[in-house]
Amino acid sequence: MYVTASLETREALSSGWQGMKVLYQRYDSLMDYGRQNLSAQEKRELDALQRDICLQEFDLVESPSLRIQKFVHIGDNSKRHECDALVNIARKSKPQLSALTGRFQCERIVPGERRIKLVMGGPMMVNHAGGIMENAGLCLHPHAGIPYIPGSAVKGVARHAMWCEWADAMDQDDHELAGSLALKIAAVFGFPSNDKSLDGFCEKQWPEKFGKDGRLATFAGLVAFMPAMPLEYVELVTDICNCHHADYYKGKQEPWDNERPNPQFFPAVEKNSMFEFVIRPVIRMKYALTGFPELSEEALLSFAEEAVRLAAEDFGFGSKTSNGYGWFYDDSQAVAQMELLQAEQLQERAKEAALEAMSDEEREVYNWKKLDDGEFSGLLNTLPDLSESQQRSLLEILFTERAALWNTLKKAKKGKQLARLEKVQAAGTLLGVTLP
Repeated sequence: MYVTASLETREALSSGWQGMKVLYQRYDSLMDYGRQNLSAQEKRELDALQRDICLQEFDLVESPSLRIQKFVHIGDNSKRHECDALVNIARKSKPQLSALTGRFQCERIVPGERRIKLVMGGPMMVNHAGGIMENAGLCLHPHAGIPYIPGSAVKGVARHAMWCEWADAMDQDDHELAGSLALKIAAVFGFPSNDKSLDGFCEKQWPEKFGKDGRLATFAGLVAFMPAMPLEYVELVTDICNCHHADYYKGKQEPWDNERPNPQFFPAVEKNSMFEFVIRPVIRMKYALTGFPELSEEALLSFAEEAVRLAAEDFGFGSKTSNGYGWFYDDSQAVAQMELLQAEQLQERAKEAALEAMSDEEREVYNWKKLDDGEFSGLLNTLPDLSESQQRSLLEILFTERAALWNTLKKAKKGKQLARLEKVQAAGTLLGVTLP
């Protein structure tokens, strides 16, 4: 009966949505009874439905973001299965994801922007995931399916990092430094900040700006924090954390090391991946700076860059940062190598675009230039069979880019070389081209 049910399931899945609808309805009807109330035959049918609907159907999914948001595995150890399925799909789609990684970077240059390239020192899980795996903590781009750090997360951690600097200055009674930091925090991240201590300090120091009737009582920040995108394909892995004392944390017993571990699986970005953080001045910055005569655009952008670096290196992004997850460091050598690779990739894409825009004849000439001397010499044998424009292009290549070959050819006295020389001379006479 198990095999029969499985075959029927496959047939229904191949028949389109109506067949799938029937299967889901049958699955719901079996689940309504409760597994303990089903007969042995019905249990086997239920197992077949679970396996085929929730495994075979999902094997066709090639988008990690679609897999994590729209599908769920029903069965034992489903979290482990979900993580492994996500990792496998990402690895299976590596060529496509690698191409998309370059496409979704911030390629457009904005005047005054800062770009910060940092290397991950540990695995990362970003706690902004939606969909079914609410506690997985991994944020995947909805269209590209690649891991990234949302701009809101970058801004939030950067602001917290500078707030800690301000709090340290206050603890040390360095009011001059605290005032400078508070003003820059308000200008970069906006006001009010919903932190009573910082907001109260600003209102007390600059009531004409941040007071109840002040011009900047409600003020949006002057720096935009873009999503941090990977610069190359990043590997996803299934990670694990174990709770060894579940009963102890529930208050049921002392930690006697006699409890069974409770493994929790989650997907993570493998360490050593490189991400690019981009900060940009908002369009209204020059106008809005009239409210901050003490500050300049350069000072605010430098402050925002310092905030991002401090956030990435000291605080980290995502969950479990206190356990070494989500922190970054500056590796100038790795950044230089990556920038060189990016430049080569840009040149390659530019070549591909130029080749795509060529006419058939232009593409043919382009391919001729890529031939070695032996292949190009063989091409000269076909000169009489080519059109006049093709002959003209071939001779131009021969006399300029293949000048060394032409110098050898025009000295030919016999054999195949002499035959090629005669064809070149005949083509030159026909076209009115003077042979050098």
